[in-house]
Amino acid sequence: MKRLSLVVIIFTIFFQSCYSPENGPRELKLWYNAPANKWDEALPIGNGRLGAMVFGGVANERIQLNEESVWTGAPVKRANPEALKNLENVRELLFEGKYAEGDRLAQEKIMGTRLETGAHTYQTLGDLHLRFVGLKNISNYKRSLDLRTAVATTEFESGGVKYKREIFSSAPDQIIGLKLTASKKGKLSFSTSIDRPGNVEHVSVHGTQIIMSGFAAYNGKGTKFASVVSVKPVGGKVATTDSTILVKNADEV
Repeated sequence: MKRLSLVVIIFTIFFQSCYSPENGPRELKLWYNAPANKWDEALPIGNGRLGAMVFGGVANERIQLNEESVWTGAPVKRANPEALKNLENVRELLFEGKYAEGDRLAQEKIMGTRLETGAHTYQTLGDLHLRFVGLKNISNYKRSLDLRTAVATTEFESGGVKYKREIFSSAPDQIIGLKLTASKKGKLSFSTSIDRPGNVEHVSVHGTQIIMSGFAAYNGKGTKFASVVSVKPVGGKVATTDSTILVKNADEV
């Protein structure tokens, strides 16, 4: 049996699973009752350019970030100019059950142009950290990824308060959005920061924004980048350090 690529497997599972003739549309969610212990257990989100792996920690949440141009080679355009006009053909082949043909056409005409990387490598954009205070006696924990809406959610209860964190990557707005809510007002208190291993030139706080700039380098070549964390609280107070934003007693963020 020929091995099909991941893209075809995902399409096949989605098309076959998303609808039941007897019961209508099915709920499509991956869910777990504990945070991720390692990178490949985290839940992925992405918009084609900006992506993240969400670990779902309670007191300490780590969100590992990626952006497609952060690599040690020169800037390059990888978009396949034939992608759009071949999209419908790929869909038709998959709906007809011709998975191998659909996979082959998608690889040739839709996937981004391949790079000869040589010694160059892709690098992480960094890690967004959220460190919460006042959380104890955790119950009813659940983290999930909705395959219809592409929203990753972490939910739990602490001290009679229900907490929810929702995160997604928007293609129209080209941002990663994270919404923090609680069932009672004034219950969100945490600090947030961003870092990455190596090649960080500067991290600074301006108002309610953290800006990190760096250079993904190899032998003097590479890509300069900057990432911005913007914190928008509802209620509560905000304080800052040279590299951290602290939110106290907010209703939502």
